[in-house]
Amino acid sequence: MAELFSHQACGHCGQRHPVLADGRISLHFTDGGDRCAGSERRGDEGGVSVEQARRIEAELRRVLRQVMVRRA
Repeated sequence: MAELFSHQACGHCGQRHPVLADGRISLHFTDGGDRCAGSERRGDEGGVSVEQARRIEAELRRVLRQVMVRRA
């Protein structure tokens, strides 16, 4: 079975993040919960509108905060 994604280190923050098999690179967040300034996006936002990208980012932040609270 082919791998769906691999992990690569971000050139900006040094954290590892998933890269899909087709080369799309995910948005990722720092340990503080902010989106990494080095988060890479495809020029076309992977086929989503800017508003959809904002909603996705907000949902990812919400889930990340929940995980961080559970670990504390």
